[in-house]
Amino acid sequence: MTQNYYNIILAAVFMGAISFSPQGLSNPATPAQKKFIQAEIGSKKYTLEVADTIGKREQGLSNRKNMDKNQGMIFIFEQPDNYKFCMYNMLFPLDFIWIRHDKVVNLTPDVPPPPTPNDYKDVTAFTVAEKFDKVIELNAGQIKSSKIKIGDAMKFSWPPK
Repeated sequence: MTQNYYNIILAAVFMGAISFSPQGLSNPATPAQKKFIQAEIGSKKYTLEVADTIGKREQGLSNRKNMDKNQGMIFIFEQPDNYKFCMYNMLFPLDFIWIRHDKVVNLTPDVPPPPTPNDYKDVTAFTVAEKFDKVIELNAGQIKSSKIKIGDAMKFSWPPK
């Protein structure tokens, strides 16, 4: 009888742990977990959401309807390499700024969302020949309007002002 009682209590505790587990674990970008950094290119400043974990990098800006004009996302990697990016579940166009050691090494402007955002067959992977350790995604048109060019130095400040 006592053993069955303990088994029932353990089962109840286990089921309670499942039902009350934090929802944020399945969504790496819950508001409490978001980090931001400010980036300056020339005289233009952007507030960037930091994607510095595998989960945050995989989620990226997917499923968002839009992004404010001077906002973006920065993907930070431990080692420079030719990582691939795609627009899976993206709903608006982006500019990509590829960075190594805080200098712009390449630019990919005006990348449109796929015709069917949640279908992998319509998604193209993007990378560049130069190895990079950071990628900034901004609203399409920001590279042109901010006159960002290869070789530009990036200035970062934590947290954004």
